[in-house]
Amino acid sequence: MAAVLLRRPHRNRCVMSEWQPIETAPKDGTWVLGFQRRSAPQDTIQVWTFSYSENLWINAADSNDFDEQPSHWMPLPTPPGEEG
Repeated sequence: MAAVLLRRPHRNRCVMSEWQPIETAPKDGTWVLGFQRRSAPQDTIQVWTFSYSENLWINAADSNDFDEQPSHWMPLPTPPGEEG
C-alpha cells in the first residue's frame, strides 16, 4: 500500500503514514486526503470531508463525482510554518 511522509509538529523528523480504508475515516467535519481509483485519465488524491446532509464524501474543489467516492484516506500533513 502507498505511504506518504508527514512532518510532525515540534519534531525534526518525518514519520510514515499509511493509507487507511475510507470506512475508518473521521466523519466529524475533519478534512482528510482521499485517494480515488479512477479509470481515466488517472487516479487522484484530493482533500475530502464527509457530508451527513448528502450522506457521502465531498471534495474541497466542489467538483464531486458521486459515482467515484474515495476508497482510502490519511490525515492532512502539517501546513508549512507550523512544524515548530
